[in-house]
This record gives sequence, structure tokens and C-alpha cells, in this order.
Amino acid sequence: MRRRRSHRPSRPRRHRPAADAANDLPVVRASSPGDLLSLIPYLLGFQPEESLVMLAFAGKRVVFTARVDLPVPANAFEHGTAELVAEHFAGLARHHGADGVLLAAFTRHEAEGAAVLGVAQEVCGGLLLSAWVSDGQTFCAVHHGVAGPAEPYDPQTSAAVATAVYEGMTVLPSRDDVAASAAADPPERRTRVKELLGRFPARQMTEAQERLDELVDGYAELRLLSEDEIAELLVLCRDLAVRDRAWTVMSRDNADVALDFWGQVARAAPLDDSAPAVSLMGMAAWVSGNGALMLCCADRVAVEHPRYSMGQLLMDLAVSSVHPKEWEEIRHHLTDDDHGVDHSAA
Repeated sequence: MRRRRSHRPSRPRRHRPAADAANDLPVVRASSPGDLLSLIPYLLGFQPEESLVMLAFAGKRVVFTARVDLPVPANAFEHGTAELVAEHFAGLARHHGADGVLLAAFTRHEAEGAAVLGVAQEVCGGLLLSAWVSDGQTFCAVHHGVAGPAEPYDPQTSAAVATAVYEGMTVLPSRDDVAASAAADPPERRTRVKELLGRFPARQMTEAQERLDELVDGYAELRLLSEDEIAELLVLCRDLAVRDRAWTVMSRDNADVALDFWGQVARAAPLDDSAPAVSLMGMAAWVSGNGALMLCCADRVAVEHPRYSMGQLLMDLAVSSVHPKEWEEIRHHLTDDDHGVDHSAA
């Protein structure tokens, strides 16, 4: 099949996730607390604000990163909420084979951040390597819920950040910017696509899957989809078996292209047909290592189609923090002749 000309999308591309040599991802070495704090936005894909972040380590290697919103009011962590968050973080770290964790509270409210870290210190015990509270320019080591003297750090002059940028890791200004990359296009474009849907009648299963294969082309390279192609893909993916075929073609090698592909479809999709495309975008985000974008897609599906099963699966993956390296085993299971994909719910 003749390849279409590559297209470099103007929308933000995914960040490259935490260093993992086993998965051909960049190795970035940090030599100071300031380096580690400066790298956290690159591990998340966005600048954290009012956030509690965990880095889980196996030896000196980051194996997992997690983040939750950090409530500002002092009483927001009553009724054991702080303990539950810390227990969840510690459980995730152990599940991913970590032998130590670093906790960082990014906040403008030092005392509140230190108090949360103090609770987490008690829960994590010997698993905790360090706990810091940071405003993005200074940090304080926290012991027993009390912040120590402030020390400056500068992400702009960090050698670790320079290496991360050279390796292609990117960072967006905020989580809202991540969410914007999964948001719907302006109404007029979605209306145009909706008007095109009637041009594409439903096909028989085999024919529909063959046509999907032609459009997807194995996620071989970036390209700009026409509105006709987007409309046809939306019609094809009304069939759950066809949708799942698009899903199982994804791999860790082509996930970047799959993310761009389904991102174009998801953003242009009319509300009634958005669920499959947004879910596939979320799955591609997960496989590519962009957990923040995956969660934003899950949030959009939950709002637009709260009973859609693949959206619920996205949320389960996010809450359980399943590592994307597990996708290949799941994919082989889904495509095994003896194990069909469950289509009992949309």
C-alpha cells in the first residue's frame, strides 16, 4: 500500500515517561535534590501545581510515578484521607517492585504540604527515602511534618533537565493543558463531521475490519486525517469488534502514532459518537506511557458516556496504575483465538 505523506501535528505531543532502559526510553541521571525536583514535570508531562507526587525507585532507577491533587485547607485531610493516599502510594510502589519512594509536595502552602508529608512519612516508614515540599524554585526537606530550611534550585540550569530535553521529553504548563489536548474541537467542526456520518453505511464485519485496516495502516506513520476519514472511522467503530481491532493493533512501538491518529478522531467526534474514539485515544496514551492524558480521556468519557465500558476500563487502569509494559501480554490475550474480547457492554 502506498504510504501517505507524513504529517507533524500542531497539537502537543505526548511526553516521554520515566526513564526505563529496558523499554528503550531515555536514561536521565540526577545528581541532586534540585535535579530530581526539576525532572518531575518531565516524568509527569506537565508542571505540577498543588500536587503530591511520588517517585518509586528500584535501586537508583525510577520505576513508577504517581500524582494526586493536594488539598490546600488544613482540614482537608481529616478522616484518614491522608493515610489512605499514602497507603495507596506505598501499595503501588511495592506492586511495581520498588524498594524506596520519594515524596514531593508542590504547593504554595508550605505548612499544609509539610503536614501531608508528615502523615505520609508515618505510613510509608522505611520505604520512604526523602520527603520534600517545593514551590517550584525552592524546596525544604520535611521531617515529622515540619519543613526545614529552604534551599534554592533552578530547573533552567539543571543538567538533568538539559538531558531530558535533548532526549525528547517535553512538559506542558499545567494539567489543564494536558486535558485540552483531549478536549473536543469547536462545535462547527464537530457539526461538519456529524453531517458526513450518513455517507458511510454500516458494513459487514469482515468488510468493516478490512476497511479499518486500510485506514489505520498499522499506525505506520503520522498523517493528517480528512474529515471524511474521521467520519468513516467513527461509523466503523460503532461496531465493538471493529473498535477492538483498532485497539489491539496498538503496540508500544506504534503508540505515538496511534495516539495522534485517535486524538484527531476524538477531538472532531460529535458527542453521540465520541466514546469509541476518546477511549481509543486514552488507550494509546496509556500504551505510550502518558498516564496524565489517559486519565483526561477517561474523565471525558465519564462525562459524555458514563456507562461506556472501555471508558470505565481506562479509569480502572488509571486507579490501579497498571504499567503500560503489561499491554503486550494483555494484547496477546485479547487476540488469542481462545480468548475473545468481551463485548457484553458498550
